[in-house]
Amino acid sequence: MTQETNIPEIKQLELELQNNPLDVSLMNQLAIAYLPHNEISYGKTLELLHRAFEISPSIKTANNYAYQLIAEWYECEKGIEVLLPFMDQKPKSYMPYALIGYAYLMIENYSNAESYLEKANSLSPTEKVEIIHNLGLSKSHLKKHSEAMALYEKSIEIMDSDNLSKYNKALCHIDLHQNKQVNKLINEIRKTEAYQDPTGDVSNLDLSLLSFLNNDLEQAYQLLMENDNFRYPFEPEVCYLLLKFNPSKYQELAAEEIESAANLIKDIKNPKSEDYANFSDQERATEIIELQEEIEKIKNTELELKNIPEVKTKESYRSIFCGCLFYDCKMHGTAFDDLSVNKNYIENQI
Repeated sequence: MTQETNIPEIKQLELELQNNPLDVSLMNQLAIAYLPHNEISYGKTLELLHRAFEISPSIKTANNYAYQLIAEWYECEKGIEVLLPFMDQKPKSYMPYALIGYAYLMIENYSNAESYLEKANSLSPTEKVEIIHNLGLSKSHLKKHSEAMALYEKSIEIMDSDNLSKYNKALCHIDLHQNKQVNKLINEIRKTEAYQDPTGDVSNLDLSLLSFLNNDLEQAYQLLMENDNFRYPFEPEVCYLLLKFNPSKYQELAAEEIESAANLIKDIKNPKSEDYANFSDQERATEIIELQEEIEKIKNTELELKNIPEVKTKESYRSIFCGCLFYDCKMHGTAFDDLSVNKNYIENQI
């Protein structure tokens, strides 16, 4: 059973760390305990994990510090830099491999992502959807479509509650020119509870894109309009569908967006505007230029989309968040013995 650390327990850990300021294990416990409590912990988790890593650089401390950099601060390259020197120690846990593989995936180094995620998948004690799906994604980008397809199918078999594996599998079918299979997956997704949820990861816009990529423009438009409560669509395929099948709707949305941008420009220019009171003259000028460019882009879109726009499948594939990869996370029950200190790393830093 997993559980969060409550505030009194956090206070006790803080007190223990005050009395034992070099205890790396306490730093790790406290850092992870802070996570669900943003009101008292902003920035403290990263600070503690960094300090633990500096005091005792090991697979565990490097992994946990890198995880916070990658998953919470989106500093993937820095996270890789921290963790990579420890990978030659061959961690016993799948977690460092999954983490660095995910980071490589995020910076579009698909070959390295594939290599590390393969290792993570082989070491994981249970089949984890996030590893299998993201490994499939790496292979999709490397044009290993048959291997990717098998991994998406495995992910769907385990649990595809958010429909992302079905969505990526449909893109795989498009890459393989298997048009009928795409429609089958679209229909499967539409029947799921997740698709009915307005906050779901795969929406009618995503299914419209699948149909567009599958060269079924009429179905793409029908799916687009399943929920037409949207603002001006900057995606070229959406603009094209509206211009082709419902030009009056397009004109309505475009006019609303232009008016909204023009009103914002007036507000920015107003020295009494409370929303922009803290903006410098340069910041105001930059905002105005961006809004003016947005208006011009909208005005030019109709002329630029006389022909069907090219949209590539590789830009449409979706990843799954890597999940919790902290060593010794009380909430998720991750405990592994990867504590050996990397002496070579220490010597190289001196």
